[in-house]
Amino acid sequence: MKVIMDLCVVPLGVGVSVSRYIAVCEQILSEAGLKIGMHAYGTNIEGE
Repeated sequence: MKVIMDLCVVPLGVGVSVSRYIAVCEQILSEAGLKIGMHAYGTNIEGE
């Protein structure tokens, strides 16, 4: 079964910049073999 989802990560208490957290999430998803598409409000993830 193919699944498409949208993920929005909002770390709390870490300050204004969250780019390093987003980069780690992107790396983990890519290593898992998932197809990802980042946009202004989150990340689209596609997988089986």
